Amino acid sequence: LGPGRPAGVEANVVRDPVAAQRTGGATVPSGRGVGVSAPGRSTTSPARGAEVPPPEAAPSSEEGAVHELRRVSASDMAGLTFDDRFVAQLASKWSGIEDPLQVNAAGEHTFSARDILAEHRELRASTTGATVRLLDSTRYGIHRSHDGRPYWMTVASSPTFTSADAVRAWCAQQFPSLPAAKLANRCIPNRLTPPGP
Repeated sequence: LGPGRPAGVEANVVRDPVAAQRTGGATVPSGRGVGVSAPGRSTTSPARGAEVPPPEAAPSSEEGAVHELRRVSASDMAGLTFDDRFVAQLASKWSGIEDPLQVNAAGEHTFSARDILAEHRELRASTTGATVRLLDSTRYGIHRSHDGRPYWMTVASSPTFTSADAVRAWCAQQFPSLPAAKLANRCIPNRLTPPGP
């Protein structure tokens, strides 16, 4: 999720989704923080059948990755109502974040836009029972940013998320092999607050 997670909680490596498919989706533990699990092959969420924006090849540049993050988040946010509903937050990073609790596919603690996009795609492919979307934090709520850069937030939504406890229960079902402390780092309740002034 980013800095500020409880200390002493292990996480997994964020991997390239293509490499994950070749390895059967196994994750490699390393460091601490939010990790990702095995990707599926579907491009829709089984819970709601939401259409996913067509995937593009992994961008070869940071500029291309930022463009793709903007494109996907614009598409995803167009279908959302920001009315304080609960969501499961699966990831939240800005381009250039140094996260001492998590490593990217190269084993580094600095996450580029390309790393963030790879993490989002993997979470989108592997999550079941909810619709996964990418949000640009500067376009809702308090318009949060880091030095002008948006937090790219991967969230899962479902009509069953009527409370923080309902989100936590879904998180436990989504990641059944994780102990409670690790689960709290991977999947947490959040709310879609309306855009402020």
